[in-house]
Amino acid sequence: MIVYKIRYKLIPDTYLSGTPSYNKYDSHGRIFTKLGHLRSFITSVLKNPRRARDIEDWDIVEFELNVRHIKQIHEVVKPEKIIELLKS
Repeated sequence: MIVYKIRYKLIPDTYLSGTPSYNKYDSHGRIFTKLGHLRSFITSVLKNPRRARDIEDWDIVEFELNVRHIKQIHEVVKPEKIIELLKS
């Protein structure tokens, strides 16, 4: 699966995590699962003249996600919690 993030060129360890009207950057960033979603986001940013100038400082990074390991529910959630939830 291919996903996309918008990287901030001035601080390459950070990615855009905000909205089209509020640009915020952090180490995790926002993930776009489809190129169309990324294009729509950028188009929305371009409609806001104050935010549109930030686009010069962006790179689009493409990531490929691969299945590493498949876990069972009990490997992620404590068994006591599963039993508690099933009882209710």
